[in-house]
Amino acid sequence: MAAQHQRQAMNTSAPSFALSSVTRRSFLKTGAVAAAGLATLSSRARAQINQNSRLRIFQIGVGGIGGLERSQLKGNPKIE
Repeated sequence: MAAQHQRQAMNTSAPSFALSSVTRRSFLKTGAVAAAGLATLSSRARAQINQNSRLRIFQIGVGGIGGLERSQLKGNPKIE
């Protein structure tokens, strides 16, 4: 008799959630939207550029090839 009382007490104390409103499809859809949002925010955070940074280019050419490119790049203050 005491065991029956404990079972009833355990069953009645468990929270009852309305799980019927959450379907597998809606759960996956919500999860996909949340994951896409987090991915977008993290990629934007990584893509922020330091305004003081400079692009360093190392170029090897043979017989003067690449001289035109080097002279064009020298005019840009953001490139070393």
